[in-house]
Amino acid sequence: MRYYHLFAITLISALLLSTVLWVDFRTDISDFFFRGNTTETNLIASSIQSGELSRRYILLVETKHQDADEAAFVRDFQTQLREVTGVERVWGMQQDKQVLKKIIADYLPYRMQLFSTTPALDITQLFQQESLDERAKQLKNILLSQEGAWLKPMIVQDPMLLTGDWVSSLGFQNAMKTRGFSGLIVETKVSGLDAKAQLPIYEQLLQTFEVINTEYQEQFSLRLTGVPLFSMAVQQQVSHDLKWISIISIVLMVLLFVSVFRSIRGLVWVSFILICSVAAATLLTSLVFGYIHALTMAIGATLIGVCVDYPIHAMVHAAATGKDNPEASTKQIWPSLLLGGLTTTVGYIALSFTNHPGLQQLALFAGVGIGMALLLTRYLLPRFMHGHVASMKVGLDFKAWLILVQHHRTQKQWLVLAVAVVVFIVGFPNVEWTDDMRKLSPSLASLKAEDQSIRKQVSSIEAGRFVLVEANSFEAGLQRNEQVFTKLQTLQSEGVLQSFYSLYPWLASEKLQQDNLRLFNENITNKHQEMWQRALRKEGLSVKHLGQLKFSEADLLTKEKLERSPHKRYVSGQYVVQGNQVLIMTWLGPHDIEKVKAALLGMEGVRYISQSDIVNNLAADYRAQTLNMLWFGASAILLLLLIRFRNIMIAVNILFPAVVSVCVVIAMWGIAGVAMGMLHLIGLLLAIAICVDYAIFFHENRAGNQGVTFQAISVSSMTTIVAFFSLGFADTPALQAMAWTVAPAVLIGFSLCPLMVNYRRKTSG
Repeated sequence: MRYYHLFAITLISALLLSTVLWVDFRTDISDFFFRGNTTETNLIASSIQSGELSRRYILLVETKHQDADEAAFVRDFQTQLREVTGVERVWGMQQDKQVLKKIIADYLPYRMQLFSTTPALDITQLFQQESLDERAKQLKNILLSQEGAWLKPMIVQDPMLLTGDWVSSLGFQNAMKTRGFSGLIVETKVSGLDAKAQLPIYEQLLQTFEVINTEYQEQFSLRLTGVPLFSMAVQQQVSHDLKWISIISIVLMVLLFVSVFRSIRGLVWVSFILICSVAAATLLTSLVFGYIHALTMAIGATLIGVCVDYPIHAMVHAAATGKDNPEASTKQIWPSLLLGGLTTTVGYIALSFTNHPGLQQLALFAGVGIGMALLLTRYLLPRFMHGHVASMKVGLDFKAWLILVQHHRTQKQWLVLAVAVVVFIVGFPNVEWTDDMRKLSPSLASLKAEDQSIRKQVSSIEAGRFVLVEANSFEAGLQRNEQVFTKLQTLQSEGVLQSFYSLYPWLASEKLQQDNLRLFNENITNKHQEMWQRALRKEGLSVKHLGQLKFSEADLLTKEKLERSPHKRYVSGQYVVQGNQVLIMTWLGPHDIEKVKAALLGMEGVRYISQSDIVNNLAADYRAQTLNMLWFGASAILLLLLIRFRNIMIAVNILFPAVVSVCVVIAMWGIAGVAMGMLHLIGLLLAIAICVDYAIFFHENRAGNQGVTFQAISVSSMTTIVAFFSLGFADTPALQAMAWTVAPAVLIGFSLCPLMVNYRRKTSG
């Protein structure tokens, strides 16, 4: 075995083994698109990607038979779920007696401190005779109820039922909206977006339910939703897309390659270069970023169509010489190969100057892949071709188009240019832009419908809409949050807001707690004691046991105490402390958006937030950055051409077909009435970079034979078009956008090269 064959086997084996062992693949769309420029976008990105809310499943147990023992089943199911590997916590949405008893007992010492956000008003009203009479009446009803026995020890400490006021303001969904349902929350240890880690947990959840349900004679059914389910569904669809895209592109590429070159040996050589290029790009991208996204792989896999250009040019030119000297022919076209590779790389690298994590990955992936393909084409492929150059001759003739456009070339140039201008004038004014990132994700319609159905049963809180409080200290944040709570209570009473879930009353500012305590202690006077006792006697209750209102010590509830308690789970994800910056969120139920926004205007550090709006605003920002990079990339390519040719007219002439093709494609999207987004712009930038390659080769004509040069760029353009065309078979809209932007742009740009680009009759050294 020759040494370069051994080197090739060692290289491809090492790259593939390293890729399998070390590369972390991810599939969630937020990993590809999401990195915020502001605090709130970073907060949302964090909560989406790794927050506690993203790690939870919502389970809905439905009873099939009226006589089924639902409480026993749910209790057994909950116990078994805690034993599932990877599960952090499990709890029920319905607050049973034991849970509620624990909450009341733990918060009983803070009943006065957490009484109200407007203590001056509410405590004054509390110590009115009518109010005291009403509380005594409520007290009697509770003591006579079924709950009276277990609540009695707490009532002795809190005869005025202040803890009851606190519980009523929590916003608990203590009962399901429809009978026959029980809700459970399962929180996992791993990120909800880690589909690979979530899959065995999900399978264990289903298996656990099936085992217990069998013991209960199949009397129950299970429905579930949550971020992990969407993550696994997206991974499944993206994986499906990648598989079929790979199969289709490989089959089409093999058919194209065999029909053009009619050489299995050449196919093996090119495949080696492509596999090494993609593997090296995958490995290095994963090492730099810590992971590689499936969309990076899918879009980056189109490098197959780009990187294959370089060995194709080398093989076509080697065969055209009629000599078995592939090193000399490859060296002759190397300047064109290198310049073409640089212009394409510049197009990809321009994407890295955005704040977009996916585009930065794609830029590195493409740069490494193109660099590897160039090096292997220049220094290894010629050694493989020794003794086999004759078999590399192109079996199909693509010169018909070249001959057609060369006849009356000037007139045809003006005709094509006029048509392009008309198409652009008609289509460009109709171009629409979209920044809705949901349109880039798989539809998952059935999952979304099930998610909405389950959430209607178990919660009235709308996912993704909340009030955000920002402050420079936790105390200041709590004080502002209490102002928001008071405002939202008013909106709720007016019917503007159906429900909301706040950090208060789970936690209050020190100032509010001290104000509540001070006013309570000031109002525990002999007069008010007598008024309270009068109310008790009126209801026939014991004054001896319930009639003494007691002063309270200034023991305050702090964030540290809450975080050490089991009740922290009720407010998880509702506050974030980052250095001196504090963010507190209040989740909202169904509401009138404009009225809620208007009510919050003027409140310092308070904003209405919609996750979807922020994500779409972020997408708009990405689109603006990408549009800037489109001009920057085109300018950088023009600068490279100027440096190489030192002639502005030549540089513009080489860039011209790419620019025309991009303008025509933009106009075609406008005429078709399809809204364009960020990925369309990315595709246009890549199309410019790729089309310039063809123009460079056609202009330099290093073989000194226009026909040979056109044969080479014809084959290479076909492979590129096939690679991007394969993306069109994906179900993921993001991949389809790339397919139907790049493929037609490359086809138009290639077709215009022999018509628009002037070429050298003889090659220079």
